[in-house]
Amino acid sequence: MDLRKGVLILTGALVGLLLIAAAPPVHEQETKPSACEGKYKGGKRVTPKELSRILEDHSKWRETLQKKGRKANLCGADLSGANLGRADLSKANLSKAFLGRANLSRADLSEADLSGANLSGANLRETDLERANLRGALLLRRANLREANLRRANLRGANVAGADLRWAKLHKANLRGANLDRADLR
Repeated sequence: MDLRKGVLILTGALVGLLLIAAAPPVHEQETKPSACEGKYKGGKRVTPKELSRILEDHSKWRETLQKKGRKANLCGADLSGANLGRADLSKANLSKAFLGRANLSRADLSEADLSGANLSGANLRETDLERANLRGALLLRRANLREANLRRANLRGANVAGADLRWAKLHKANLRGANLDRADLR
């Protein structure tokens, strides 16, 4: 075998290994969104009083290991400009919700369903989005994800163009088909 052929084979093998290592595990590749059957589907605005009650019920649901209270279902809700900083919405259903310009800084959205949600211009600085489903979500207009925890998050097909992802934790995040055009990934 000549040297060129050996180098080509070795290079091909290394590229193949790198592609396999970069692929997320199968259980993270496909995360199906929840059915949008909530009270707010279709873009109904959530009043501050309703939001307070929902957060309280969700907190009780989390604290009692799902025995009391109720899981937050804000599927399709209009939460534009809402202040949800430091809120605990882990495992909540926020699929197809409109969260444009919302403050979600330091919120717990781990394992939340945000598939198809519009988070354009939202402040998600230092937010916990570990294992969150952001499949097909919109994070445009300089969405702030600085220092956010996106470990094992599903961002497949998400539009993150122009978002601020500086110092974000993206370990094992699924970014297949995501639009990262002009996103700041420093």
